Amino acid sequence: MKYQDPERKGTCGTGYLWAVHNPVRNLSLFEWHTGRGAACLESLVPADFTGLIQCDGYQAYESFICSPRRKGQIQLAACPA
Repeated sequence: MKYQDPERKGTCGTGYLWAVHNPVRNLSLFEWHTGRGAACLESLVPADFTGLIQCDGYQAYESFICSPRRKGQIQLAACPA
């Protein structure tokens, strides 16, 4: 998504709206980030989370679950869409 950055007059930046859904708690969360890297997932996924993440296969998810803090705690499932 293009957005106006007051610090960069005359240009637009590109941002990303991350979406998370927890079916157990029936909770949805949307969070805006200016990047698409694995670091964005750190703020979206609780530090104590273990389990399955269903995603679209974007490389950031693989990097996230292989980080030293998360290794072995999370598995990825492919998105059927």
